[in-house]
Amino acid sequence: MFVLIVGCGRVGSALAREMVNDGHDVSIIDQSPEGFARLGEEFPGTFIQGPALELTVLKAAGIERADAFVAATDGDNTNVVISQVARDPVRGGAGARPLPREVLRRARPHHDLPDSDRDRADVGGPPRL
Repeated sequence: MFVLIVGCGRVGSALAREMVNDGHDVSIIDQSPEGFARLGEEFPGTFIQGPALELTVLKAAGIERADAFVAATDGDNTNVVISQVARDPVRGGAGARPLPREVLRRARPHHDLPDSDRDRADVGGPPRL
């Protein structure tokens, strides 16, 4: 399975390592090059530095072939918007097919998601890493 993760902080990097250890192919996007240091030089996945809100960055990371997409930045609203951009075939996100699996990290789960996102994404509460 090919997993695309946005955010290489505590949560994203831990998830990326776990996915690789389970035998999955992983691509991870982060704006900060320091985020990738969390994974170490031996990490076999793909690193893309840049803003995940830009379609060119999502495409470079492999959004069109992703079997799973995880928005794991530290901003709830950012995760919702990145997810919307990633799945929007009109703007070229996941392309002609829907994303098979989508997960959003939410630090403040009491905030409501837009109706369009409620049925499309699994939402995780504050991580306990």
